[in-house]
Formats: sequence, C-alpha cells, structure tokens
Amino acid sequence: MANIDYRDNASVVVLAAGMSSRMGKQNKLHLKLNGQALLRYSVQRFLEMEFSDVVVVLGYEGEDTAELIGDLNVTTVLNPSYADGQITSVRCGLAGVKRDSSATFIALGDQPAVTKESIEVMLCAFKNRGKAESVVPYFDGKRGNPVLVSANARKQILAGKGNYGCRKFMDRNPDLVCRINVQDAGVITDLDTPQEYHDYCSRLIQGATST
Repeated sequence: MANIDYRDNASVVVLAAGMSSRMGKQNKLHLKLNGQALLRYSVQRFLEMEFSDVVVVLGYEGEDTAELIGDLNVTTVLNPSYADGQITSVRCGLAGVKRDSSATFIALGDQPAVTKESIEVMLCAFKNRGKAESVVPYFDGKRGNPVLVSANARKQILAGKGNYGCRKFMDRNPDLVCRINVQDAGVITDLDTPQEYHDYCSRLIQGATST
C-alpha cells in the first residue's frame, strides 16, 4: 500500500479554526509536541505522504496560527464564522479544495496520532467503495477522524444550507457510508483538555525512552 498514487488526486482539509476553549487560556494548536506546534505536527503527516492539495482552515487567532505553518506547502483559508461551530469550517475548507479533486480528507488540527497506515487503508477502501460516497474509520467500536468524502459528496454538502455538513450528509445517506475498522487509536485521539495533552506528551516520552 505504500505506493498508492491515488493521493495525487485527493485533497486534505485540516480544521484549525476553533477557539480551543476546553484547553484554557492556551490555544491548543500552539502547544508543543516533540519541539513543534501541534498544528504543524498534524499537518506534516499529510505533507510527508505527498498529498498535493492541503487546505488549512483558520479562524480563532488566525494570524498567529498561520505563522505556525507559514513555510509549509499548504493553502490557508480564513473562516470568519468560526465561532458558529465546526460545520462552518468544514464548508469553508471543502470550498477551498481543488475542483478536480476526486476525494477529500477532513482532518482535525488537534489529532496528531493518526497513522499513515490508517490513511492508506482509507484510500484503499475508497478505491473499492462501490456506491459509497464517504469512508469513516472506527477503532474499538468508536467513530473516528479523519473522514474521507467523494467529490460528489463535497458538491452535495456545499449545495446544502449553512448547517449541512459531512455528519448530516452521512446521517441522511447511511447506505453511502463505508465504515472501516482500523488498528489505530489515533483516529479517536484528539487533544482538547490540558489532561489529554499531558497524557499524550507522557506517552511520547515513554515511547522515546523505550526505543
């Protein structure tokens, strides 16, 4: 699976516009993991996999957050309505991808532990999806992220009203959802609170010292 060239026509939207309210005063996307900001850490994964179109949606503290990834080969878009919820960022990001993109990952900027293997598995599932218009990963029975949507699903979402996003599209079209199990707790691991951040950093340190 390491040489899947389908990624050349797949886009990635990374959501990085939220207000990070559960983390306290610190914007979680600016927190450090292995010496680099959490957002940068999350975005690098897709760049290392050579996705040609990576769109990062900014909002809260947008200028400062943009500086974290200013030297990376990504497109940034500003969501002026970020305070109205994540769905506004999803729609903003989907509107910013290349028109000829056959599929789009929608990823979270605070989700650093998703493995490249899981992304590859999702791409394979999409190639063999039959009539499905989206791919959703599950770990231990829990729904995870990122999700992958087809060009047709993207068009339908953008054609819908302002509160119509990926979740509603999937809920209304369950027969168009390809659900796959992955061996990766990273798809259900995001860093919303100081405790979650502390625990994740501790696991990184333990992993480094055990190798």
